[in-house]
Amino acid sequence: MSIDSYPGSVKITPAVDLIPLAPRNALVTTNSTIIASMNLNRKGLWIKSLALPTHRISISFGANPAVAERGITLEPNEIFQMDVFTFTTAQVNAIGTGNLAIQEYI
Repeated sequence: MSIDSYPGSVKITPAVDLIPLAPRNALVTTNSTIIASMNLNRKGLWIKSLALPTHRISISFGANPAVAERGITLEPNEIFQMDVFTFTTAQVNAIGTGNLAIQEYI
């Protein structure tokens, strides 16, 4: 999606169709783990925490390892949706205890 601003108005151009990759789960442990590799074709990414009620999972981007309780931290059943303000093609890392459901689009 592109947004072009004009005095007093905003023009929004619709996004092109995205191609979903196969959904997958990732097991997250107390060591920072890559949950999505760098993908120069990435156009979107959703991550949902499937952790147990008392567990939280933190994520980071690029070469930065994930740090528990820092950055973006998901409570059980919470979803992180990559948008125009958080978009990156870099690898995604996670730390915590539990599983993540991942849907990536190209």
